[in-house]
Formats: sequence, structure tokens, C-alpha cells
Amino acid sequence: MKNKISTFGILFLFMLVIAKPGKCQQMNTISADSLTAVAARVLGAPSLSLRLSADSTLSSMLYNMLQTETDPGKALSLPSSIAVLSSPDLHFRIINWAVPLDLQKYTYRAFLQYNDGQQVRTISLADKSLVEGSAKAIHHGDQWYGALYYDLIEKKNKGKTTYTLLGWNRTQDGYQSKVAEVLTFDSKSGIPGFGLKIFPGYLPRYLVQYSSRANITLRYTTQSITIRKGLFGRLRTIQEKLIVHDRVTSKDIRFRNDPRFNFPTGNIYDALRWNHGQWILLRDIDARNEATPADEQPGPAELNLKPSN
Repeated sequence: MKNKISTFGILFLFMLVIAKPGKCQQMNTISADSLTAVAARVLGAPSLSLRLSADSTLSSMLYNMLQTETDPGKALSLPSSIAVLSSPDLHFRIINWAVPLDLQKYTYRAFLQYNDGQQVRTISLADKSLVEGSAKAIHHGDQWYGALYYDLIEKKNKGKTTYTLLGWNRTQDGYQSKVAEVLTFDSKSGIPGFGLKIFPGYLPRYLVQYSSRANITLRYTTQSITIRKGLFGRLRTIQEKLIVHDRVTSKDIRFRNDPRFNFPTGNIYDALRWNHGQWILLRDIDARNEATPADEQPGPAELNLKPSN
């Protein structure tokens, strides 16, 4: 087992822990090089206790750095295993990474830095994805479903801004999930919340669950779709950005409700379309109609942080 973990660590060191382009600079007495070294131990140390110890050190280093780096619009020089997403309106940013528990499962860490209307706050988020019922719960404050985010979508409806996060979760034995969920901020207190019932089935987040041996995509991309306005309106084809993903299913009817046996169909895609403040499910879209510029492909966070299967 020790050799397997060591091999796992070496693989991650080559694939994941490469400093992002840019000049290394001192950040609150913490250099980018030292962050990279600690991040490497989080992913590649040969035992769980050593990985958790390195994670504790990394968390402290990042928290101290964020006490002086409070501008969400300012780029941070961080290892590529640490994802940073800033909202387009610069209201907040999330600094996010994964900690391998073993060869199959991870726990997730994040700092949320946001302006509550009076000051910039930085809070550490607690991964609750292993708590029963967490996937269907709305979490507030430092409570969080737990995921590794790779995209952020900002939408407006009736003067209200909605932030939708796309991520990946692998905390369970045998299966993993692609996640779409909403980050909100209370209008009076500014307290953050994860989850909002604007997804199909009136659920607070949208999960696509599939085997740990499979790969699927869930991304925000431009598609050509045919719509009808009203019951009797004419059909027309438009180009619009949708959250598109592979449809997954089990070939064996006995395991239809077991995500460990869900695999992508290979040629069927579903999508979420933003419509008056809700994400509406569109089934069987023709993803061949994709009209996506190269810069809209999945970001480096998803490509580099997801382990090989």
C-alpha cells in the first residue's frame, strides 16, 4: 500500500504541482516556492497523516497570505493544484484545493473571501459532503457541500445576481460527481450560503453521479438550440450558452439507482438553460451543434486537478 501511495504521489507531482506562469514574489513573507513545496506534500506525501499535516500548514500559509491580499481582482501566484475563481463583479473569490484521503477519495478545502458591505472577510469552508443529506441541504456560513470548482457563471435576473459554480466531488467509494450549485449572500448580513432551489426538481444543487472509472464533462459552453416562444410561437434556432454534460446511465437494469455503475452513453447530452432565474433541464441536445471558442474549453483546474482513472 505504501508503494501505491508513493506512486500516486509521484504521478501528482508531475501532473499537478507546477507553479502557474508568473514571477515568484513575496506575499506576506510567504513565497510562491514555499507554497508549491507544501502543496506538493499535500498531494504526494506517502501517508494520510503526513498529507493532513501538510494541508494544515498550507491552510495556515494561505490564510496568512489572504490577510493582506484582499483584492479579488488581483491575481495570486499559487501552485496549479490550488484553484482560484473570482466573480466577474469582483464581489468574492474562492481559493480551493483537494486533499487525497486514499487512492480513490478526497476531501476538499476552500477559503471564501468576500465583501460583506463593510469589510473584506476571509472564512475557511468546512467540507460536509460526507454528512448524510448534505447533497440536498442548503449550507450557510462556513458550512459547505465540498467540491473542487473549475468554473463560475454570473447571471442577473430582476436586478439580482446569481453565482453558479461548477465543480467535481469524489468523496464516496466507487463513484464521483460533477456539481452545479449556487453561492448566495444574505442581503442584510452578507453571510454566504451554498445551495439554492433553482435546479430541476426544486433541488439546491445539480449532481451528475457516475463511476469512479469513468470520465464525463460538465461545462458552460455555447450551443445552437431550437426554441418556441409560447405554445403557438414559431420555432427558431438560437445560439446560447448552456451547462452541458454527458448523460450517464447503467447498462444493467439491476444497478440503475447505483451511481457506481453509471457510465456516459457516449452520444447523448443534457443541458441546463438559464431562464428567468432558474436552471431548466433540456434533454437530448445535439452537442454537435457546439459553437464554442477554444478559450471556453474546460479550465486548467479541472484538467490538472482531476486524477487519472
